[in-house]
Amino acid sequence: MGRVIINGDDFGMNKRCTLAIAQAFGEGLITDTTIMANGELFDYALSLARQQGFSDRITFQPHRGHASHAGDHERCGFCERRMLP
Repeated sequence: MGRVIINGDDFGMNKRCTLAIAQAFGEGLITDTTIMANGELFDYALSLARQQGFSDRITFQPHRGHASHAGDHERCGFCERRMLP
């Protein structure tokens, strides 16, 4: 049998998205999230994910308008500072 992954997109983008995604994790409604490196609540979202125990279910999404590095985040100064530990 296959597995379904339900992703909460734009974690850390703003307060509404961040709290809704955290609540959805808590209720078992989603299994994955994508965090925005340039989201206004990036640090808060990451802290919340660690507190609630789903930080291992986060996929890093580079900041908007900078897809030119095609996933090579280590060479991007902005992404390098925001990488998840």
